[in-house]
Amino acid sequence: VGIRARNVRLEGGARITARSDGRGDAGTIRLVVDDAIVFRGLDDFHERSGLSSTAESTGAPGAIEIDSPGARLVLDDSGTIV
Repeated sequence: VGIRARNVRLEGGARITARSDGRGDAGTIRLVVDDAIVFRGLDDFHERSGLSSTAESTGAPGAIEIDSPGARLVLDDSGTIV
């Protein structure tokens, strides 16, 4: 997954996820952001907002790459990168 934007805001349990449930590896998540990255809050099931990459079987989790040298990163109210 590749995202290029001025701002990225995930709130209320919103997530970007790369996941493998089998033999293959999960993909890479890459953000290129100019101004601000904000991950904030939970949904009704207490799932956190943010980025995650996981492998549930023999595959490997993918990388999470954030290329935003001038951007502000805010992890607030349970926002997460896993």
